[in-house]
Amino acid sequence: MTLPAFIPLIERWQKEGLIVQKSPEVISGVFHSLFVLTLHKKDIGESDYRQTIDFFIDLVVDGLFNKEDV
Repeated sequence: MTLPAFIPLIERWQKEGLIVQKSPEVISGVFHSLFVLTLHKKDIGESDYRQTIDFFIDLVVDGLFNKEDV
């Protein structure tokens, strides 16, 4: 599932060279998966939840944004 409202923003970031050239729908799906992950605190385990979320965000940022512009 994508977040259609984010597609224009993702496309603008891609035109500006800020993020990778992947399908905007796929990138939107990655953002959506982060939102969904926040709903599964008990499934992940409350003791590991914060570290899991932080690590997931780090992975997304490292893989999404072009490093030469950061």
